[in-house]
Amino acid sequence: MKKRKTVLKVTVFQALLLSAVLGGVMVLRQDITNSDMVGVKVGDWVKYDVKRIGPEPAAWTPPPMGRAVWVKVEVQNVSGTVVTISETILLSDGNQTSREISEDLQEASSAGFTYYILPANLHAGDIIGERIVFVAADNSDYKWVKLTVNATVSRSYGGSTREVNMLNYSFLMPFIEYMNNYSAEYYWDRESGFMLERTWQTYYLEIENAIPMSTLQLKISDTNMWKMETEDESIWNPLWPWVVIGFALIVVGGATIFMRLPRNSKKRTEVEEK
Repeated sequence: MKKRKTVLKVTVFQALLLSAVLGGVMVLRQDITNSDMVGVKVGDWVKYDVKRIGPEPAAWTPPPMGRAVWVKVEVQNVSGTVVTISETILLSDGNQTSREISEDLQEASSAGFTYYILPANLHAGDIIGERIVFVAADNSDYKWVKLTVNATVSRSYGGSTREVNMLNYSFLMPFIEYMNNYSAEYYWDRESGFMLERTWQTYYLEIENAIPMSTLQLKISDTNMWKMETEDESIWNPLWPWVVIGFALIVVGGATIFMRLPRNSKKRTEVEEK
């Protein structure tokens, strides 16, 4: 019986944590009831690089995200407040997986792509979702806590400074004899509602010198919604003003030397040769 209860606890924990990783939050119905809340259009896309850190980089990460190299999300259709996206994931073995999802931004659920696209033009303090939090160590009781935009800040991505909405939260969840800490940090482009960056991690509190048992990050690497610098451009851009200045100094210096040369030097040379 005791073993059966332990298995049940683990199953419940994994199911809830899986839901958290898949969708992150559950978006609530917004007061806005028209398409003004939709900041994306058909064809808009964002590509994310995926980084995994820690001794167990795939821990608590549902497939196929645990083996992802990059993720591309593209808007396929917009009808009122209903947005349809395609999610394409390149896996570490070279294969690709894709799916298509439709959601109403007025009332999205954590089962879909909530963390990819939010309503546009949200502000600090706006409610964007709920998070389940356990209040009993044996998983017997829990509550839903509302999540709100922490702040609207400026961040630079690929050389472009964007106004972004930030969400940072954490909660504790029991796992067998340990207490597990789960934390997540999101940044969404305020104008479009598109996610730009997401980092989440878990670790056990009771383990001495606990380090993250899993850290996974999605961060924008390219988009067609604004100009993104390539790696080569980002290296040269800080240098090009100095290159221009150096070239100008060479031209000016050469012209100065030329102007100081005697005008009749050629004739003088001819006379001396005679």
